[in-house]
Amino acid sequence: MSYRLNKTDGTLLTELIDGKIDSTTTELTFIGKNYQGFGEFINENFIKLLESFANVSAPSKPIKGQVWFDTTNNRLKVYDGTTFRSTDNSVVSTTAPLEKIEGDIWIDSSKDQLYYWTGTEWILVGPIYTKSQGLSGFKVETVKDSFALDKTILKLFVAGVPILIIAKETFTPAVEITGYTNLRMGININSAYSTFVVEGIADKALAITDEFGTAFTINDFVSATDVAGDTMAGKLHVNNDLGLIIGSDSDHTIKVTGDTVEQINNITSSNYKLSLKDSVGSYAAQYWDTDNKRLGILNLTPSKTLDVNGDGRFSGDLRIEGNLTVGTVVNESVTSLRVADKNIQLAIPDDSSLLDSTSEFVDDAGLLIETQGGSIKWTYRVAKQAWTTEDNINIDDDNASLMIGGDTVLTKTALSSTVTSAPGLINIGSLASITVDNITIDGDRITNATNGIDISALGAINLIIPQKITGVTTPISARENLETGQPEDVDNVVATKGYVDTELGSKTLVFGIDVTGLTITVSTSASDNNEVKDILTSLANPATIPNGTFANIHASSTAVTGTDTADVNGQLNKSFLAVDSGGTQNVSVLQDVSVAAVPISTTFNITRYTMKFKVIAGVWSHEVTTVYTP
Repeated sequence: MSYRLNKTDGTLLTELIDGKIDSTTTELTFIGKNYQGFGEFINENFIKLLESFANVSAPSKPIKGQVWFDTTNNRLKVYDGTTFRSTDNSVVSTTAPLEKIEGDIWIDSSKDQLYYWTGTEWILVGPIYTKSQGLSGFKVETVKDSFALDKTILKLFVAGVPILIIAKETFTPAVEITGYTNLRMGININSAYSTFVVEGIADKALAITDEFGTAFTINDFVSATDVAGDTMAGKLHVNNDLGLIIGSDSDHTIKVTGDTVEQINNITSSNYKLSLKDSVGSYAAQYWDTDNKRLGILNLTPSKTLDVNGDGRFSGDLRIEGNLTVGTVVNESVTSLRVADKNIQLAIPDDSSLLDSTSEFVDDAGLLIETQGGSIKWTYRVAKQAWTTEDNINIDDDNASLMIGGDTVLTKTALSSTVTSAPGLINIGSLASITVDNITIDGDRITNATNGIDISALGAINLIIPQKITGVTTPISARENLETGQPEDVDNVVATKGYVDTELGSKTLVFGIDVTGLTITVSTSASDNNEVKDILTSLANPATIPNGTFANIHASSTAVTGTDTADVNGQLNKSFLAVDSGGTQNVSVLQDVSVAAVPISTTFNITRYTMKFKVIAGVWSHEVTTVYTP
């Protein structure tokens, strides 16, 4: 039988014919069963695997995952199904590599720069300057000052030259830096570039020059220290969030905190008043009582947190989280009522005492909708000790459920698993599947995923329509138990066709064979007695016999010893007669011949053997040969 060689993922690579080799599918040579001279191919296969197919050129018949050592570039590569890729993802070259995958590293040796491949483009990692441009950009260095203390500085290079140095403090370097004698706190320009220009805003200057060349001195600006005050011809813009401070004692601050504009009274217990002016004169529009934390609207003496001297109107919502006291109750049309409290308390007397749960004032308390046809109720009935309604209840949400004790008992489409009893259930509709304990009935299948299934009946189990029973596991027989050591199945296990075929087909075969003239070796080697094995194969084809079947052969070989030829001359009696012949007197001629019994001394020696063979992988294999002594 041919070999079917599968790859790791289970797909077929090739079908190998018996007695043939395959050197066209891959770089290795596959050897069919019973191929002569297979040793060389096996050893060469090992060599190729050891050296990872080392060669100047890639294997011509690769399969995905195959490793190849490129001896030209001294790199190990792996075939990805399309091409051989280097296992080392870093490349040093003057041009970007053509073969690349996400995460590959390329060192541009012409520019001394490092790149990585994102999957779509090469991204520069660094440095930001090429080899020909020279050191350009900022560089952090530590130098010692004249007291041998370490100082950290920041150098800005352009084409290898430190154009400027930034220092956080003033000091003298212990070793003079070319172009710099002393370093001041801030930006220091190389003395070789004394005309270096800084474009931007200066912190300090003797004068400020505008774009027209006009110079403005300090007298051209509003003074921060002139108590007499300056007058501005334009608007004042405080361009920062710290804002504006008013008062000799910094009494009041107007500023911005995050996205909030704040007015802050900085004096303890100082009240705040906002005054407006109408045609009559000034009046207090708002007044804050600081100590009492009260705001008066058109009221200089607020007695409440908010005290309004006038009417109020809210075009939006009004939310009251405390008590609401109304002088006179007026019933107005209300579109919706919102209550922040979690409970609406009903049947509470004026004295706030609690009633007995059976009280007539408790009975039928709840929600009422008065209509022309009568009341629509959701009320508590004392007699039933339950909330009661005489109308339908609809849960208007397909995803909602009915819950009892915190557990869902009913949804739109399912009864919860917490409902374990339905004693009054008589009829049930058609079910797609049903599970009882561990047994599931679904379609045409009964399944127990955790245990076996026992069928108990007081009478016979009758198949109304006779059917075959398939899928039964082949039992372990007594013979297989002896051979494999597996526990033998009990007597009441169903015997399958495979069981019967195996048991009957694997009974020991017994033969008697004359092996005179054949080579017989007394041994336990599987490679001996091949001539008898060939005869056995012709008598019982092992390809049609179950593996593990034994064949016992009583073989005999005959050998002859002693005289096995007749000495006829020694037992020949002849008589002669004298006659005349052609004038010649007394010529002797043969008159009579007689022969006595010819003895032959021959011994036949018979050697007898007991030979045992076994079917392994569809082939007779020699087990043991011993000399049989009667």
